[in-house]
Amino acid sequence: MLFEEKYQDKVRVVSFHDSVELCGGTHVKSTSEIGLLKIVKETSVSSGIRRIEAITSKVAFNFLNQIESSSKKITEFIKERNFDLAVDKMIDNYSSTHKQLVEVKSSLIRHKFESKINSLTDDLIAVSGLDFVNVKDLKQLGPILLNKNLDNEIISFFVKDNNKYSIMIHVPKKYQTKYQADILVKILTKKFGGGGGGNKSIAFAGGLSRISEKIIIDFLKK
Repeated sequence: MLFEEKYQDKVRVVSFHDSVELCGGTHVKSTSEIGLLKIVKETSVSSGIRRIEAITSKVAFNFLNQIESSSKKITEFIKERNFDLAVDKMIDNYSSTHKQLVEVKSSLIRHKFESKINSLTDDLIAVSGLDFVNVKDLKQLGPILLNKNLDNEIISFFVKDNNKYSIMIHVPKKYQTKYQADILVKILTKKFGGGGGGNKSIAFAGGLSRISEKIIIDFLKK
């Protein structure tokens, strides 16, 4: 927008301390018309310049009344008159509940994974998809797999996430002179993309594409 399109020939200049700004016109006759002012948002416009958004008058009063009403609900629910203490207790309760939920989820995942391992066939190469875990959970399952005494030469589990796959490969110790998990992962990522690493016993890779249970089995057999 050009200067002439926004301002007329005479432009009002407002000075406030060291700040001097052009003003297209005031919206109130005096600050008494504004009354209560509550800043509700502050953002960065550019280097050294901040933008604030505020509400005033009745809107500001209504906003504060809503906060007071919400605060009262919190103190009554927590059964603590002091609002700050009530918030602290609410946060502690949330953290404790969240921790318990994480533990329950981990227990369920371990149980399902144990069942998945027990259902593996006796084929030399056993591959299976996991539909009850995410990529992060997959890495947590490694120690469980390592503690199993399996007869398969190569055991692999994979997880799909947004058309990309993550995979875990385990080679039992008695077969590591023949195969190494980290080498197998390196070969897979070279063929199907992604990246990963590990050791000769267990290795992980993520970001693979265009794979499936059959494709992994066929590829490992080669």
